[in-house]
Amino acid sequence: LFGIPILVVSGIVGIAALSWRIVVAGQVIGWAIQILGHRIEGNRPALLRRKMSFVMGPVMVGVELLERLGLRFAFAERARRILGV
Repeated sequence: LFGIPILVVSGIVGIAALSWRIVVAGQVIGWAIQILGHRIEGNRPALLRRKMSFVMGPVMVGVELLERLGLRFAFAERARRILGV
């Protein structure tokens, strides 16, 4: 819930501020929170379930962001079923 937004925001802010330290710190904190959250839930991250998930994960994050803006993609539901997310 918090890991991914921290990863995205730190990347944007770090690039805007031209500060690699912000990007690195945000990535470390974001991934740590992400891993901790999965440990607490007892779930393996979707990215580790299948090799294809590692490729499709970032794509699906982008799709979900665009869906929140009202855009719909025909492949999204099928991809979610295939990837098990």
